[in-house]
Amino acid sequence: MITIEQIRAARALLNWSQEELASAAVISKPAVANLERGSAQPRTETLNAIQKALEDGGMEFLDNTGVRLRGEKLNVQAFEGKNAIFRLWDDQFETLHHNGGVRMFFGIDEKNIDHLVGQKTFRNMMEKFHKNNITSKLLIREGDTYFVEPVSHYRWISNELFEQIPFCVYGNKYAINITSPHQQIIIIESKTIAESYRKQFEHIWENAKIPVTSPS
Repeated sequence: MITIEQIRAARALLNWSQEELASAAVISKPAVANLERGSAQPRTETLNAIQKALEDGGMEFLDNTGVRLRGEKLNVQAFEGKNAIFRLWDDQFETLHHNGGVRMFFGIDEKNIDHLVGQKTFRNMMEKFHKNNITSKLLIREGDTYFVEPVSHYRWISNELFEQIPFCVYGNKYAINITSPHQQIIIIESKTIAESYRKQFEHIWENAKIPVTSPS
């Protein structure tokens, strides 16, 4: 039987919203949301319907709780535990530092990262990126004013969008962050997938709000 983590990862790979998955599986959107949050015990019939919908969409579920797009060989890395964020940063640096580039973050909460790794460590890593011509675009929750980078690097998105699975695009890589039941970052190297999510990100960025940092 598929796991909640596989459902999240498969939905992210297909670039489906919770509503799109619910429609494909012929179940309600709240049922998908509750399942992914782990706030409800799913019925076998529900899991089977979701698995069939995702498989019909082109996903393949692996015996080791992994997922992949059917017919595409992907280079996939999975980082787990408290060091996952550091390994992600190292991979971003190795991928981009030769020619520079942009890290695009969707659904990031930098205050939580500060608490996780320590404020000094976080800022030192960001300085390392900037010195090597690696910049960022960050889509954060509307109203969030906890800025580690220049304000121009941020845009506000609605709470509904923010609650989707966080992801990051850099180079030809796409990373998703799964925090339940423990920290796990999955990195997929695929030009096709990276370009698809980069276009999605840019569309959201163009329509997102510029943060307000002081009363008008």
